Amino acid sequence: MPADSSLLGPEKESLLYWVMEAVPIPIIIVDATATFRCWNGACERMLGIGAEHVLCRSIDERERFGMNASWLDYLIWVFRDDGRSIQAHFDHAKPVKSIPGAWQATSQLQCGDVIRDVELYAAPIRNGSGEFLGVFLSIRDLRERKKLIDQLLHAQKMETLGTLVAGVAHEINNPVNLLLYNIPLFEKIWQDMYPVLAGQVPPNAKTAYAGLPLPFLQENMPSLLSDMKFAVERIAKIVSGLKSYSRFNDSSEKKPFNLNEAVENALRLAKATIRGRRIVLKVELSSELPQLFGSLHSIEQVVLNLIVNAVQAIDHSQGKIDIRTDVRSDGYMVLTVSDNGKGVDPSIAPKIFDPFVTDKQDKGGTGLGLSVSYNIVRAHGGTIRFRSHPSTGTTFQVLFPIGESKPIRRILVVDDDPLIRDLLSDVLTSNRSCMVEEASNGIEACIRLGTFHPDLLVLDLFMPGMNGLEVCRIIRNDPEFKGLRILVVTGHSSHSSLDEIRRMGRTDVLFKPFDMQEFLKKVDNILSE
Repeated sequence: MPADSSLLGPEKESLLYWVMEAVPIPIIIVDATATFRCWNGACERMLGIGAEHVLCRSIDERERFGMNASWLDYLIWVFRDDGRSIQAHFDHAKPVKSIPGAWQATSQLQCGDVIRDVELYAAPIRNGSGEFLGVFLSIRDLRERKKLIDQLLHAQKMETLGTLVAGVAHEINNPVNLLLYNIPLFEKIWQDMYPVLAGQVPPNAKTAYAGLPLPFLQENMPSLLSDMKFAVERIAKIVSGLKSYSRFNDSSEKKPFNLNEAVENALRLAKATIRGRRIVLKVELSSELPQLFGSLHSIEQVVLNLIVNAVQAIDHSQGKIDIRTDVRSDGYMVLTVSDNGKGVDPSIAPKIFDPFVTDKQDKGGTGLGLSVSYNIVRAHGGTIRFRSHPSTGTTFQVLFPIGESKPIRRILVVDDDPLIRDLLSDVLTSNRSCMVEEASNGIEACIRLGTFHPDLLVLDLFMPGMNGLEVCRIIRNDPEFKGLRILVVTGHSSHSSLDEIRRMGRTDVLFKPFDMQEFLKKVDNILSE
């Protein structure tokens, strides 16, 4: 591959350079002279070798930067000479039928101080004349595949457990129903029989029933029956919860209830978890909440999960948990649970509502609590969002629409200044019922657009790599994003690029510095159009 290629190599102005950096899979490209032309960030992280030590160097120099590249020598030799067998060198090697000359194989790589089992995908790079230009190679850590297999097996276990739980609940339900029917009947029998017994026993007689004198029975029998009834009703509630473990959609379970009642019930259940911990609990419940239509028990479970997670996140002696309910002016009621704990691990934050995602495996965590909560809230027409910082803790918000269900607006905030990103995101989540994600540059924004599908893009104009104008051009040339609204924020009121941005249509501009109420009003106006 020519050394002056504008697509690959260390030229950070090239588009493909930034694309390769954004790809989470380690990628290596070597040209026909056995010189490294691409060594992306994922490759640096896996192999522990910086790109500055590798790019524009020959693989013959591999020992200088600590890389065992004998397998790479072999791949280049195979692709250069065509027809050589790759299967003799790698385990489980097989050709990729859809791509001529491409192979997949397993091997072992030295990654820092660790040897990892990996899957290699390699393909020759050729020009239109068929001339060999180099080798494209991607590396996948097989530990991720093993983790996925383990998760699938665990999911299968959970499915089996769900079937077992449903069967057990059904078997328990019959005797529980019998007790629930008989205890009230026995209460009435006792009320009718006591006067008869009392009339037949002389006042000073020592007659006993089951060893208990009649005065004792008179005083305690009502509470004994009441306790029995309470215990059976508690069993019935547990059985009902087991039966609804994997099925919330039964319309007979949906009834009007108050969100505050679910919070208060969850707090009673969480007392044992909070007791003994140095945690200050602050609860502010709005008295103006409308009724929520759904399952009180299921929402109790959501609130309890959030409280328990908050307690477990606090690993110091000055813990604080704030729980609030409120009504928003934009037609949502909101439950907020905040803590000043250690925050969500950034490595799992994007997948926190996925099943089996947890940073508490060593403490017995299953990673199902937030996933189940997310599904319950969605079944009630709401959504869950969160903000987390290692220094200040985590805030979860559960939003339920008031009246007719309305869509939760999705906003992507793009700015290379993390302080600006956090400020705008905090203002939006604190004052509006919307989902907010962030991106730190134009390339990352383009990637997030395809996965997050925002209703509004709040975009800084000047950023390194790809600026706001280039992002706007890409969006307006893509039919998929035809309806996407863009709010450009910039401090350069007279820059020439603003004219082009305005001509694109469906794009507004807000000049820095601006008041936060002005920003919110602008967002409201855009989303209401």
